[in-house]
Amino acid sequence: MSTTLIKNAFEKGLTFDEFLKKTEDYINDTDTNVLGEEENFYYDYTRLNLQRMKRVMKTHPVPAEVEAKIKAIDTPQNWMIITENWCGDSAQSSPEFHKMSLLNKNITLRVVERDTYPEVMDLYLTNGKKSIPIVVAFDSDWNQLWKWGARPAVLQNQIDEWLATGVGKDEWIEKIHLWYGKNRGAEVYKELNSLM
Repeated sequence: MSTTLIKNAFEKGLTFDEFLKKTEDYINDTDTNVLGEEENFYYDYTRLNLQRMKRVMKTHPVPAEVEAKIKAIDTPQNWMIITENWCGDSAQSSPEFHKMSLLNKNITLRVVERDTYPEVMDLYLTNGKKSIPIVVAFDSDWNQLWKWGARPAVLQNQIDEWLATGVGKDEWIEKIHLWYGKNRGAEVYKELNSLM
């Protein structure tokens, strides 16, 4: 049952370029004057995320060791990113997976939007939560090869420390993006290198 769900969602999913275009269209075509307070918050955050994704696409080269492993993949793989364009963590890490997928024609990557396919998201909860992004790789028979997400473990441990010491949400969200900016994808690549 879950294999059918995943396969159907994957086949209807977006390429990463389509995901970027959909986000750009939303930013360009939305009349912010008619948005409520919460909708405006998500709009502004999505606009920031688009800038983040474009910056990550232009920077953070794939390390040679990871590139070699990816180029050595000699059978078809399907990489599914479960996410939404308003997710700050996703804006920082999803482009890394896109760049890696471009290194080998055996890899097909699709973005499956969390809120469009809740039944798929429910298969990959993190401590009971719908945390995103989640990246799952499958072979051509839809056997799971590995799963990553929703954040690098080092960052999640840091967030747990901030929460334990009473750091407010606005502050730790700002700290998250400073961490991603300094890390430049290194932990994402390191973790994927160990998964493959």
